[in-house]
Parts: sequence; C-alpha cells; structure tokens
Amino acid sequence: MGEDDELENVPLVGTDHAQTSARHQKSWRRYLSPLYWLVALETLNVLLFVGVPSILARARQPSAYTPDEYFALSDFNRTWLFEHDDSQESWDDFYLENGIISISTEWADHHGFSPSSLTPDVPGEMSYQVGVFHSLHCLSMLRKGVLNGKISPSPHIMHCLLHLRYNLMCNADLTLGDTEDYEHYTIHQPHKCRDFNAIRRWADTFRWKGFMDWTLANLYPNDTVESLREKDKLGRLPVKEDLP
Repeated sequence: MGEDDELENVPLVGTDHAQTSARHQKSWRRYLSPLYWLVALETLNVLLFVGVPSILARARQPSAYTPDEYFALSDFNRTWLFEHDDSQESWDDFYLENGIISISTEWADHHGFSPSSLTPDVPGEMSYQVGVFHSLHCLSMLRKGVLNGKISPSPHIMHCLLHLRYNLMCNADLTLGDTEDYEHYTIHQPHKCRDFNAIRRWADTFRWKGFMDWTLANLYPNDTVESLREKDKLGRLPVKEDLP
C-alpha cells in the first residue's frame, strides 16, 4: 500500500493531525512486519526442536503390526493350570495352515533367521512355520488316528513322532508333578508358560494368506481345502520326502 493510498483514508475536510496520523500508521506497519516474521520463525524453530525428536522416537518404536513383537513372545509370563479338556472342540482348532507365516526377507536376515523359501506372489518375503503349531498339528493328527484305530507307521506319522520328541527335549517342562500312588504323576500343577494367545495373534497377523491356494494348486490339484484337512488329520498326506 503506497503513501497516496494511505492518504485516501484521510477526510476530505481534514487537518494536519489526520495526515500525520496516517503517516504514523504506515511507519508502525513498516516496523511490525519484520517483527511478525521473526516471531513466526522462532515459533517454527521451537516446534521443530520439540516435535521432531518426539516423532523420530515414535518412528523407532516397533508397531503392533511389525514382526518385532516376536521377541517378546519368548517370555514365560503366564501361569496356566492344566485342565482335563479332551473334547473334540479343543482339538478341531488346529489346521494344516496354522502358524504358516510370511515375513520380510530383510527382517529375517537382519535378525539371523535361516533363509527360507520365498513366499509365492509376495515380493520380498519368506515363508516359515511357528514351531508350536507344527507340534500341535502333529499331535492332533496322531490323536485322530488313535481314536479311529488307523494309526500305522506311515512316513508322516514317523515324521511327527520325531518332531514331537525333539520339541519336547528342546522345551523341557520343569514342572514337578505330584503322585498319590507312585504310578500316576499329575499334570494338574500351575505351569509357567509363554502366552499362547499372544503367539497365536502374532502368527495370525503375519500368516501367509495364500498358503492353502498354493498348496492345492501345486501339490494337491485334485483336492479341496476340506478334503486336504481331513486327509492331513488322518495322516494320509505324504511328507516332503515322499512328494513327487
């Protein structure tokens, strides 16, 4: 705004005082303008100084949806009193695809995991299975075979027995079971356990969603999901060494 514009606001019938007042207003605006910019810059500096470290700190923290939560799953932080629940429903929850996950190759390499097969159709990820689900799957299959009287020393059954033996030796349970007759030792003691529900949530978050589709297309093209699960429970699926 020029001087002439400032003077346009002075009454037509004015005084020297009115013209002087207009010039003073212009002078104040000239000095206040740099002050406004200085305050704005200082405010921005404060926001950057305070805000950026906070943002970076949050960025470094693992998200609830990153694989980093895996390492907390090793903690024995749950006390579990075993109950005698041998209902079919308690076993029906374990399927062939349980615990099959797909995680970032970069993340797995960074944390020293052995290389695994690349996940089909998922660039930059490898496929693994969480060990506890392998064990539960094997145990469920053996139970079904016993109940049906169809247990036989098939390669799949022998594979499962070996896997369970190694798993029990690696994760040795130190709970002291008591006895009343020197023959039967109870399992009904409080056990210090890992949080199985947390493990299951983690595995479900990073599950390989296309596992069953890939398995049907590449290994069992004449099966459906339902028939494949039933064969698996009955121990009729070949182990890797027996596949063509």
